[in-house]
Amino acid sequence: VMAASAYHSTARCVDRDAAWRLRSPCRPCASSNVPSASDSSSNTCGSSDFSSLAAAAKARVLAGLTASLRSADGWEARASSAEEFAAATGRAVLGLGPAELAAVREKLLSDGVRRQEELASAEQLAAAVFERALSGKLIEEAQQSGDYWGGASAVPAAQCRWRRASQLITDGVRSALRPSHGDGIAVVDGALSPAEVAAARSELLAMDGSARLSEVRHQAAQGVRNDRIGWLSADQLEASGSRALSLAVRLLRALPAEVQEAGGWPLAVPLPVQAAVYDGSRAHAAFYKPHLDCKEPASNPRRLTAILYLQPPGWDGGGELRAWRRDGEAVEIAPLGGRLVLFRACDVLHEVRPAFATRCALTLWAVTA
Repeated sequence: VMAASAYHSTARCVDRDAAWRLRSPCRPCASSNVPSASDSSSNTCGSSDFSSLAAAAKARVLAGLTASLRSADGWEARASSAEEFAAATGRAVLGLGPAELAAVREKLLSDGVRRQEELASAEQLAAAVFERALSGKLIEEAQQSGDYWGGASAVPAAQCRWRRASQLITDGVRSALRPSHGDGIAVVDGALSPAEVAAARSELLAMDGSARLSEVRHQAAQGVRNDRIGWLSADQLEASGSRALSLAVRLLRALPAEVQEAGGWPLAVPLPVQAAVYDGSRAHAAFYKPHLDCKEPASNPRRLTAILYLQPPGWDGGGELRAWRRDGEAVEIAPLGGRLVLFRACDVLHEVRPAFATRCALTLWAVTA
């Protein structure tokens, strides 16, 4: 069914404002025995309940995507088309029978998209599917039409070369990351000294404390992730006096030039690097559910992920990176300070396991040249 296929739409997010209202009119559902939000025995489909829930979901999605969409001409028409598709997809759920509704609920729960109490009615299920479908369609539009991943600012990797990076990327690392070879994962320790890690972490936490990082609201609402992120450039960091972070960003941006020496994938390096703070505790862990960084290579140019961790010595706060090898076996990599993890963005499914303390990381995505 349409609802089942749409559920698998990619759900990523960024940040914007609710610019238009739900256009699809309410209409009777195909089944008279679908429970409504207020009465599970009702013979009505609860379209008004679905519409109000979908409107709230739409506002969350738009809070993350309008700016990216606005970078392309005709974005309003494409966004309207995406909304119509998502509304039809969500309403298709209202026509499902009890067994099919249970299957949709189980899938949403297993993916951590919603909690049990948020999926009690057919209307709540329909709105959750609507949100996933709308997000996926709009992200696809942003990737195809705008500069969603920073490709417009990207420069050939060779222009970012730095000898310090060349000392970290060995032939073994290149071999592990080469397209169509191995598991596509490499770990390098000691990329930064303990003093450099401490200084970069201090600068990043100061930025977080001044509200320069924010959660990805749509994904947080879906239960996909609950970290806070921001985007950093070396030039801006240097100008603002954040020299330790500037050094770390420069190092990350120099890595693709060394990795591509293995051949097979010319890379370009965008200007910004993502900073992420997972502000976890024993009571409220921070996490990021399993995902691929590049699920749609035709519209998503990301090819190499490089993560640099900024934890203090003796870290025992969880937040391991769990990554799946080609054979399906999962490996867990502790986010130790100064550690680099590199992997092929299109191939390696991964997640951030629950973090019970403040976990800091910088991530660069090199794009196809």
